[in-house]
Amino acid sequence: EDSSAPEGAEVASADAAEEWDAGERVRELMAEWKATDPIAQQLLARDDIAVVDGEARAPLRTDQERWGKVRSLTYTEAFSEAMKEYVLRIRATHTNRLLRKHFEEDIDESELIYRPGVSAEDIVSRVAIKAATLTERKLDQALVESGMNPSEIARLTPPQKKVTFSKRIVVEATTKAVGSAAGLVPIKTFEAFDDEGNSAIGVVAVRSPRMRNLASQLSGRRTIRPDEDRVRIPISDQIGALSDEELINEFGPRVWWDEHGYPTIVAFGQWAWSPEGLDKREKARQRAFAIEQAEGDASFHLSMFANASARFDELEQKGTETEKFYLLSPDGSVSEEETVKVIDKMWQDAQVDSALTLTGLEVQREWFSPHPDVEGHELVGVVVSWSPAQEDRIRAELGKKPKHKPVEKTVRKSSVSSGTSESRDLMDPADF
Repeated sequence: EDSSAPEGAEVASADAAEEWDAGERVRELMAEWKATDPIAQQLLARDDIAVVDGEARAPLRTDQERWGKVRSLTYTEAFSEAMKEYVLRIRATHTNRLLRKHFEEDIDESELIYRPGVSAEDIVSRVAIKAATLTERKLDQALVESGMNPSEIARLTPPQKKVTFSKRIVVEATTKAVGSAAGLVPIKTFEAFDDEGNSAIGVVAVRSPRMRNLASQLSGRRTIRPDEDRVRIPISDQIGALSDEELINEFGPRVWWDEHGYPTIVAFGQWAWSPEGLDKREKARQRAFAIEQAEGDASFHLSMFANASARFDELEQKGTETEKFYLLSPDGSVSEEETVKVIDKMWQDAQVDSALTLTGLEVQREWFSPHPDVEGHELVGVVVSWSPAQEDRIRAELGKKPKHKPVEKTVRKSSVSSGTSESRDLMDPADF
């Protein structure tokens, strides 16, 4: 294994990949992290913290040109699955229904005769049947005139069906959940590839009272006070300590503290483009477009942290349908049939909305890197941040009074050492 690869994106060798698919591997990695990692153990041991996870599989294979673009969306889908798990845990409505129908009839052999017309009591039904019969005869005559023989025309007439037994049992389960997921933060991201070119991303996310309160303060545009005990080096230095290779594995928001002790929401966004077959001018245009998309992705994740309102609906159907019947053909032949169908269906709908007004949002960094494991995919990323200090700087430019007041004296503490390959540990358990 390459020791320089970030631990947050574990990729198995091609030999090992023959025995598992990418989604299965990602789930194994998440389960292993929860069971063995010290950070996971600290988080799971706290009663006031929710630890949830989600997994999603990319809809394109790694050898397809646009795989790099769907990779970013696959993270978003995986995070939405973690969000769904959280909202379902808080409050969900479960509705269950059992549907059972049974019919059985002993049909006399005299009834097993094909009848071109069926008698009806009311005049409307009788007229409708006669009209349909007349139309069919005219069509048959037209088909004869077109050159079709009577046997070919007979095959176009469907057989009549006489049901003797039917049984249907269906179990329906409906789940509905609506709630806020503001303050939900991804703490660990896994990525895996299998030998068929499939890829999957898994996300473990955490929500704590501190993160929830911070999100509420941010969305409510309230004053945020600094914390002297959490003074760190400047956010730009913390972001600058990460290499481009480490940033490949970072998606979504994190909460760090700056040199004033202010909480800072740092959001990582990504997109991709393929340089194959392009000249320099077209490469520059595609790269610039990808940067814009990555910045939008980062801003999206920051907004979701601050104010995410989620709704999830799911309907599951399971059951069987059994039917015995006779098919009566126009030529007088009769066949007995039996069918058994298994019902196994699921419908899912998800909607997550967010609205956020911010002053002081800044782009802290842009980065470019080829994907380390998949050739032909150029990744781009943008890191954006918001903090009370950033908002007050803009307010000062506009001639307004500061909204947030920093402490007068600060003590700079060292952050995580630069050059670390453990890109997953961007937040300490104590931060929550």
